[in-house]
Amino acid sequence: MSITHAAFAGPKVEVDPDYTADHDLGGEALVTPDQRAALDAANLSVGNRVASMADVGGEFAGTNPAALIPLAPVDYLKTFTLASEVFPAWTYADGTAGVGATVTEDNPADGPLLIDGQSPTIGQRVLFYGPNPFNAHGIYVVTEPGNGTDVPWVLTRAADCDTIAKRCRFWAVEVVSGVTFGGGSARVCMFDPAQGWVDASLASGSYSTASGSYSTASGTNSTASGSYSTASGSNSTASGTNSTASGSYSTAHSPGQSTDAAVQAGSMQGLGQHSRVELGQQTADDTPTPLYNFGNGAFSFVDAAGEPDWNKTARIKGTVVARDDSANDSAWTFEGVIRGDGTSAYSWVGGTDPVPSVIAQDGGASAWAVAVTILNSMILVTVTGAVATNISWVCDLEVVEIALARSGLH
Repeated sequence: MSITHAAFAGPKVEVDPDYTADHDLGGEALVTPDQRAALDAANLSVGNRVASMADVGGEFAGTNPAALIPLAPVDYLKTFTLASEVFPAWTYADGTAGVGATVTEDNPADGPLLIDGQSPTIGQRVLFYGPNPFNAHGIYVVTEPGNGTDVPWVLTRAADCDTIAKRCRFWAVEVVSGVTFGGGSARVCMFDPAQGWVDASLASGSYSTASGSYSTASGTNSTASGSYSTASGSNSTASGTNSTASGSYSTAHSPGQSTDAAVQAGSMQGLGQHSRVELGQQTADDTPTPLYNFGNGAFSFVDAAGEPDWNKTARIKGTVVARDDSANDSAWTFEGVIRGDGTSAYSWVGGTDPVPSVIAQDGGASAWAVAVTILNSMILVTVTGAVATNISWVCDLEVVEIALARSGLH
């Protein structure tokens, strides 16, 4: 498995000729600032690794996510984001401000160390990824694998990232072993003095790219550039915040958009797809209020750069459900077709906004209302509640779209 991603920029690192170990355990004299030139590597090859973050100079080197600092590889990735990756109870000890920090199994009888279905051995390196009970992010070295009965496993923070001075903001490292993430996967992590370690992205699919904060790209040729985005379909792109592109050749550019299927036939490949987005809001009065996903607009026709895409025709179908604190409930449905003029505007086919129809409603909700309009390239669902009434609203918005053929692959 291999990946490609944005080329590194910044200082180039030349490894000392006497340094041949693939797994550096902290020899900071192996690479010096004097050995650095322009860092123009396009991959994480051995000749472009640093032995320690301290070697890149400055407390917060690597401040540009497009100029990653490549470290020595890790053998395994321990992710706390997959339900299948069960990890027994453990205790984190910070050592002295991170130096000598350890992760120790609480109960040796829980079994020897297992990560990604494998059994790491003494001296191998493990990268902790994802939110965990102790915020114990970073790279660790196996100092004791445990025996599964009376000896617990122990991991010790690797010397190349054990102090703040060595924790640059953006760095990359290969994962060379394991079943799920091994064989050329890349990690990008960020360290912030106010937040500690913050994981940014994970690319595990061949030729995939993950550059958004907390993003995951696991599909072949997939790209996840939106924060909290996931691109798991082959040739898929997820650039919207909190978006998911799981269908092959699908795109999810709007915040919260989840695309599950796209046309894959011949010249139509990538031009049409099905997606949906969940919107929500709470109201306490009768002020008209737009429904949003992840702090952003309802649903926008945009490209990967977030610019309006005026080349779509789409069937929009939605269901809105609302309830208040006094057991009053209501639900509506609406449907319409929107068309872009290819240059600067969208309009409803038929000329008028869809009028939501009440599915069912309590008498106490009779004054509540829903409106569906176009705002630039956005489908805006606006709700109106009642004075001094706390109401919760949710909208399931379904979109079936096709692009103008002249706009190219979607």
